[in-house]
Amino acid sequence: MKYITSIKDNGYLSYEIVDSSFSDDECCICYHKESGVTQYSKNHKRHRVDGPAIFSDDDDLCLFFIEDHNITAEVTRLMQKGILGSDWRKWNKKDILYFKMKFV
Repeated sequence: MKYITSIKDNGYLSYEIVDSSFSDDECCICYHKESGVTQYSKNHKRHRVDGPAIFSDDDDLCLFFIEDHNITAEVTRLMQKGILGSDWRKWNKKDILYFKMKFV
């Protein structure tokens, strides 16, 4: 994959993925250095298919979105039931596949 990196006026570091596998969709990862918050988006909507779309370095913030729809409550319930791993950072291929099948 090729990346274009830019620093926005608001302090966000933006990586825009430039790859034909994403067709014309704009995918980016923004990291705010001062707050330690990372946000994933696709076509200007909060979106991530293999983990939280918004999270902080210190784990105080962890929100799951698909196409800008907040699915955090349902993902948390699945994690509490043991259907998904309780720590998204340690999800294995099975957890990620289940997440994709359930929500994407």
